Amino acid sequence: MATDQGLLSVLVGFGRALRDEGVVVGTGSVLGYADSMTLLDPTELLDLYPRLAMPVLLLWADDDHLHPLSVAEEALELIDGAILRVLPGTGYLIAYDDPVGVARELTAFCG
Repeated sequence: MATDQGLLSVLVGFGRALRDEGVVVGTGSVLGYADSMTLLDPTELLDLYPRLAMPVLLLWADDDHLHPLSVAEEALELIDGAILRVLPGTGYLIAYDDPVGVARELTAFCG
């Protein structure tokens, strides 16, 4: 249960950071946060990265042609204290390709 609370805390914190920047955020659901992300153009999102004042885990697939590793590396440079973990043998559906690896990384990150 501590992991669920830790992950929720990260999502809520990110939602608050977006709201503070004037971005309309959902009413507390993960889908609401995901929907709010579509309101940003990529340059706006890059501008927000340095303002994040919370722990950030960038969990990346090593074979995702839609989201290349270079994108994560750029975000890593912009987010102070962020951690990048790359799961080998995974693609766009990272949680499907390696559910144990995803769970391991989230558990380690959230405590």
